[in-house]
Amino acid sequence: MSIWGTPEFDTYMEGLERNGFNLNPDTAWRLAHQSCEGGLPGYIGLELAAQGVVGPAANQRAMDVARKYACPVQ
Repeated sequence: MSIWGTPEFDTYMEGLERNGFNLNPDTAWRLAHQSCEGGLPGYIGLELAAQGVVGPAANQRAMDVARKYACPVQ
């Protein structure tokens, strides 16, 4: 996935913010990558928790937002 630095990535970041997720771009990219392509389960949860997204329901909601905004632009 290569949306970093594109208008689509900016839209994705805005979508995260509108849904209450204020993530740094690196974490947002990794969240999109895991949501759209898979990855190491659990690792992204630790990174999200470090940025205030705590608990399985919050993690799932963040992944749902990532799928909505990031996956269609691949």
